[in-house]
Amino acid sequence: MPDIFFKCGSCGKHLVVDDAGAGQTINCPDCNAVLAVPENVFIRECLLCKTSVEFSDDMKGEIISCPFCQKKFSLSGGEPINLGG
Repeated sequence: MPDIFFKCGSCGKHLVVDDAGAGQTINCPDCNAVLAVPENVFIRECLLCKTSVEFSDDMKGEIISCPFCQKKFSLSGGEPINLGG
């Protein structure tokens, strides 16, 4: 399953969870704020290994490391999808 990349709305820390966690509530590991894991995400492929990552709207334009090959790339564009039930 792809990972969901999103930001803590309180401290701005970049967070990553498995997409099975979409819609669940977690605590930020840095500031302990209560966060809902996004259900509406965008999909982007790593240019090197073609691993798909899912990301929230607030991550557009951010640079991340691919969870598989560690290549850095920018998150951008795409049509939103909903992971919720």
